[in-house]
Amino acid sequence: MMYWCNVEIKNTTCLGVRFFYLMAYAKFYFANPLFLLLILLSIHELQAQKTYPQDYFRAPVEGEVKLSGTFGELRSNHFHSGIDVKGFRGRKIVAVADGYIYRISVQAGGYGNALYMKHPNGYSSVYCHLNSLPKEIAAYVKAYQMDNETFEVNLKPDSTLFVYEKGDFVGTMGNTGYSFGPHLHFEIRDAATDEPINPLLFGIKIKDTRPPIMNQLRVFGLDDRSISWTSETVSVSGQGAGKYRINADTLFVNAERAGVAIKSYDVMDGVRNWNGVYQIQMTVDGEQIYDFEADRFAFDEWYYVFAHIDYPDAIKNKSFFNRCYLMPGNQFSGYTTDASRGVLALSTDKAKQVEILARDIEGNTSKLNFWIKKENTSATIPRSIHQYYLPHHQANQINNYYLYLKFPEGSFYEDLEMEYHFERAEAPNLFSTVHSIHHDLTPIHRSFTIAIRPDLLPEHLREKAFIAKCDDENEIVNCGGKWENGLLATRVRSFGDFAIMIDTIPPNIEPEDFSENLVGRKSINFLIKDDIPGGGRLKYRATIDGKWVLIKYDLKYDRFTHTFEKDFPKGEHQFKLEVSDGRGNTAIFEKPFLY
Repeated sequence: MMYWCNVEIKNTTCLGVRFFYLMAYAKFYFANPLFLLLILLSIHELQAQKTYPQDYFRAPVEGEVKLSGTFGELRSNHFHSGIDVKGFRGRKIVAVADGYIYRISVQAGGYGNALYMKHPNGYSSVYCHLNSLPKEIAAYVKAYQMDNETFEVNLKPDSTLFVYEKGDFVGTMGNTGYSFGPHLHFEIRDAATDEPINPLLFGIKIKDTRPPIMNQLRVFGLDDRSISWTSETVSVSGQGAGKYRINADTLFVNAERAGVAIKSYDVMDGVRNWNGVYQIQMTVDGEQIYDFEADRFAFDEWYYVFAHIDYPDAIKNKSFFNRCYLMPGNQFSGYTTDASRGVLALSTDKAKQVEILARDIEGNTSKLNFWIKKENTSATIPRSIHQYYLPHHQANQINNYYLYLKFPEGSFYEDLEMEYHFERAEAPNLFSTVHSIHHDLTPIHRSFTIAIRPDLLPEHLREKAFIAKCDDENEIVNCGGKWENGLLATRVRSFGDFAIMIDTIPPNIEPEDFSENLVGRKSINFLIKDDIPGGGRLKYRATIDGKWVLIKYDLKYDRFTHTFEKDFPKGEHQFKLEVSDGRGNTAIFEKPFLY
């Protein structure tokens, strides 16, 4: 019995002039094949020599720039899209160049208080987790919040409304949104595509004289589809001056194909934290077969980080290896590889000489050299017991009446031998079979549809039903759900155990500092706890004497804060806070107070 859940700027002056004259005379020489070849070569050279302006942008803070996060750094669920500048709450943030604010965002999570600025040279800059905004912008936001009775906003003001010059004050450093310590998350984007670009490519200087560190190598035995079936972690020791080696001279792998991954970090002057490296290259027998550079990417490429890292190890141990080969479904744009995609073809006859290079943005470089060879013994690749075979390069659907799954094309990074079983379970508020869908440590690139048929669910409880997932810690997560053709359907991006449950319990409102006498108080705070997390953002509304008042929501701490206006009238008042969860269960806190 089972129990349920206890625009780029190019340095093209000379090339541009050359191309102009080539085109000017094209009508005379267009029929000449050599001339056409010259045009094509010039266009190629024009595109190849991409550079970024070095003196246009200044640093977004006064004084020395120290980083707690680098561009392209590996996170458990995305490539980092900017740099994190260290500092303290209230540190002055300035415009990196002349421009105007084109977007203002206030979020309970995410980037928190954020400003987006466009510049005349085709780039935009982004300033996130701000503690405070310029007075004119703060007043503009406050007016919208009050008029529309909302805390979270996404505003796009006219280009003439908030214009700033290079070095002008645009806010103070803070900890708003999904931030766990005061810092500035700063981005530079291509304004035409909104793609983030490494800000340190624009001449913003940091002090970094130390080469990256390397501390572990991981070797994967791969089958003929480049799917790993075995792995070994190898210790790496430093020899000084950025040189590293393994303890043995040669690595032996019991497979005909192998992939390697390196754990490497950028260590900078004056900071203790280990940041992501800018570049990783691998050469085999003197030929470069793999190159990863943290230059730029599109936001829809974020989740390719699941294929870049050793995903199970990252989730379980917060350990981040950089794969130096590409999984079959990895289409991230930051790689340059040869036809092997970084996969090593091994033999017992001759060892391959491998060099892995890690470089930071300042050019400091570390190198690891070793030899790798196939073992003389042969190994039988174990085949998993599975119920479905899902190719990674196509869309897949599964429908067994009680469960429907729809995976869009590009959902997986490699062909999936999917395990599935179902079982009746005992648990309160459970109204379906429990469906165990593969393993939750298998990464998924795109959200997929899951729909479950209910079992003996009373009609009056249908609006309280949701698709529940039991996580690693035996906690229930509300994945939401809408009724479609007799099934409850939602979208998820992870495997695991799923079933239909109901939620009839409202959130709990816990006042932190509310009392009947609030005379002289500047603010009041409430902690909001929902018995089943997930299922969408909480809905909330606060009033004083029946009139809507602004209450700020800090998602990471589940805290609501109301700050009294300076001219708030003295006397007796009535405070009311209503909070509803994703299934419409509502809690109300209502009490009088003296101010």
